[in-house]
Amino acid sequence: METGSTSRPLTGEDYKAIWKRRKWWFLGTTALVTGVTCLVVALLPSFYRSEALILIEQPAAQQEYVKPIVAADSDQIISGLIQQVMSRTVLGRLDLLKKSGAVAEKDLEDFRQAVTITPLRDSNDPRRPAGKPYGLKVSFLGSSPEQAQRVTNELAALVVDEAGRMTLEQAEKTTNVLRAQLELAVAKVRGTGEALANFRKQYAGQLPIDEQLTIQTLSNLQTESQVNTQALARTRQNIADVETAMQSPAAGQSETSEASSTAQDPGLSRLVTDLQTLKDKLADLQSRYKPGHPDVIKTRDQIKLLEAEVATEKAERAASKTSKPGVTPTHATPATVARARQSQAELAAHTAERSQLERKIAQYQANLLAIPGRQQQYSELERDYDAAKKDYETVRDQVSDAEHSTDVYQRQKVVRYRIQDYASLPATAELPVRWKINMGGLGGALALGLVLAGFMELRDTSAKSEPDVDFYFGLKCLGLIPELPTPVKAKRGRGKRYAWMLASGLLVLVLAGLNLYMYFGRLWSPWAK
Repeated sequence: METGSTSRPLTGEDYKAIWKRRKWWFLGTTALVTGVTCLVVALLPSFYRSEALILIEQPAAQQEYVKPIVAADSDQIISGLIQQVMSRTVLGRLDLLKKSGAVAEKDLEDFRQAVTITPLRDSNDPRRPAGKPYGLKVSFLGSSPEQAQRVTNELAALVVDEAGRMTLEQAEKTTNVLRAQLELAVAKVRGTGEALANFRKQYAGQLPIDEQLTIQTLSNLQTESQVNTQALARTRQNIADVETAMQSPAAGQSETSEASSTAQDPGLSRLVTDLQTLKDKLADLQSRYKPGHPDVIKTRDQIKLLEAEVATEKAERAASKTSKPGVTPTHATPATVARARQSQAELAAHTAERSQLERKIAQYQANLLAIPGRQQQYSELERDYDAAKKDYETVRDQVSDAEHSTDVYQRQKVVRYRIQDYASLPATAELPVRWKINMGGLGGALALGLVLAGFMELRDTSAKSEPDVDFYFGLKCLGLIPELPTPVKAKRGRGKRYAWMLASGLLVLVLAGLNLYMYFGRLWSPWAK
């Protein structure tokens, strides 16, 4: 039949006619695909998931007795714990993998895919910090409920064991690190202390802490220098008086000698004046300082020495009065010579003392001038020593707390992972989700049946109705002559149709029976599990 370039629009009667002609193709295909899908889904192995809950219990002891020495980042700790549990070494302790012997890497990876360890967080609980994990959920996807339950409980036990071991190991590692830091801190304190001590020893008297003592000592030295200057002047005057006496002419009459002896001696007068000055100074010092003050003691010693000189001078004058001759010779007497020698010895001693005092004064003045320059260096060394000492004390306290906390971890397991809910026997399979697959198979079967029926209809290009004749041939159809098959052909056609119907019915019954058996017989059919 020749057809035009366009197709005739279909009407409702045409759709009814197509349904009558192709309904068995559509229904048969849909039933067949749906039944096969259900059968395949029923034959798919089931996988069951079982879950266990592990709680992370915080320290029950007070915070001041148990210091946290494990890293405070809970996410990092849990991440490390999960990685450790999922390692080949730890998973190899499971009975399921022990029975398998040497596990291939692919099988181990498939096993890891079936294991899930998830941290649990509760931001709504005011007793816990927001977002901080308070537990772990361990689950395993097994091929049977018994296997899922058994492996999940073993995994939970592994997690608890590894958590306790890692916590203790981390505590000991932290303690060892702190001990190493303590050794470094001790070495640093020792080094800075030695540097500070050497600096003090090298620049003694030039440090800020020595400033007041240096000023006081310098003042005492200057006072001693003044006293030495006065003593030196007296000694020189005594020498001059002795020389004058040795060079003066002798007196003829006793009255003249007595008058000169009774006259006031200038050297003795100066000694008495100096003695009175020192006594006034002592009285002033005693009014300001205690008896044990160095200036009070030194002034007392100077007064004693000067009193001894005055007593000696008076004794010599008295001796010269009692033993004077009627006529004094022009040459020196032994007492005068002895006095001259003593004065010379005193002059040498005072001169040497003056030189020594001048050296000391110059030294202390140099130290006093060097104090501002040494102050910055000393402050830096002292600051370094104080910082090192503070670091040492901090690390020492941390080591003490860490050792105490480690001992508590070992004895009481302060941070404890405890299995709250053991894995239960799952009642239903998690995978595959059969009703979803079956619904998908039904939708695919409907689509395939519709496509197949449409394809068969498009392949048939014969005219099937009067409108087809009018549209495609352009002729007015006066009537249709139905096909009149022969009795043999009609019988053969009926037999063929009945055979198809019977085969289709049997196939549908077989598929339905198998599906019913797979669904309802799963509970007592071990091979289906």
